[in-house]
Amino acid sequence: MLRKLFTLSLILSFVSLFQVEAMAQPYLKARAKQYLIKSAGIIKESHKFIGDIEKEKLDGTFDKSVKQQRYARVLFERGEYLNAMHHSDYARRLAFNVYHIKNDVKPKSWEYTSAEKSALQNLPFNTELDRRIEEENPQISYDDLPYLTDLILYDLEFNDPRP
Repeated sequence: MLRKLFTLSLILSFVSLFQVEAMAQPYLKARAKQYLIKSAGIIKESHKFIGDIEKEKLDGTFDKSVKQQRYARVLFERGEYLNAMHHSDYARRLAFNVYHIKNDVKPKSWEYTSAEKSALQNLPFNTELDRRIEEENPQISYDDLPYLTDLILYDLEFNDPRP
């Protein structure tokens, strides 16, 4: 009898755990989508300044930002919303670095909201995020020079056209 009761309580625990996770997914999906949209805007805005940077200072940081954002979109489409936010945050921080080469202060609209800060606690290290993208794309390399034209910035946002 005790064994049946234990089994029943274990089953009920698993069912309730899956229900909580299922209820949290739509909320996390909406937050992740907003996060990715804001990051894409920041990347596009920092792209406007890449032409003003001396070529010897172009070290692939902007390209890495774009590729991390595109990878975040892939993760979002797979339903890996928290991982998508992690990669999108990394992309955003890389875009900040590019913008900062020519500008001292970033725009106020680029600041993290309190909701964004709370969602991104316990972020993986940048090296871990690099490892993840390189694991799926072993031949990945980074080059900022192609971004000196506007033609290559696509597929960062949900409404962006794909080539």
